Amino acid sequence: SEGLRQLPVPYVFVAGNHDSEATVKAVAANPRAIILHDKPVEVAGLTLLGAPDPSSARPGPGSVDTPIPVLKAAADKLLADLDAAQAGGAKVDVVCVHDPKQAQAVAGKAALVLCGHEHRAYIETRGTTVFCNAGTTGAAGARYFDNRQGVPLSAAILAFSRQPGHRLLYIDQVSLDGSFGQYSITRRTFTPA
Repeated sequence: SEGLRQLPVPYVFVAGNHDSEATVKAVAANPRAIILHDKPVEVAGLTLLGAPDPSSARPGPGSVDTPIPVLKAAADKLLADLDAAQAGGAKVDVVCVHDPKQAQAVAGKAALVLCGHEHRAYIETRGTTVFCNAGTTGAAGARYFDNRQGVPLSAAILAFSRQPGHRLLYIDQVSLDGSFGQYSITRRTFTPA
């Protein structure tokens, strides 16, 4: 947390199923932290809409398994929040969730969804929506001990056009193998619709 405070950039956070109210409170103590929670937020010229995983609403430690009906209700709320933002004239550039299932309902209505949860990096296009899962940057839990070579660490770096109506230009997927012996960078470019 202290290292993040020293970075001179905004720190955008959407709570996942392993987070809790205590985690969100700790992140919010960072003066550069922006907690995404149901309302559009502008960051560096991009409008982001994010929704926390419903399991993160617990006060502290507890079950991290979000029941499917609860996740479905959160997905319906996210869709309603996106519709309300767009009806109010906001152009949401990026939708952020932890579990990609929570964003299924916005496929075709949002240009880009950033997600995680699955601990595997991928980029998929579902209709007109790009889903980008950055994989894992280290919080792989017990998975790390299941693999003698460690768990590959990954990140996604996104580039947008500067002109109004920010358009996704490319996503660089960076992967560092679990032994830290080699890395790769793969770029996927996007052309205007």
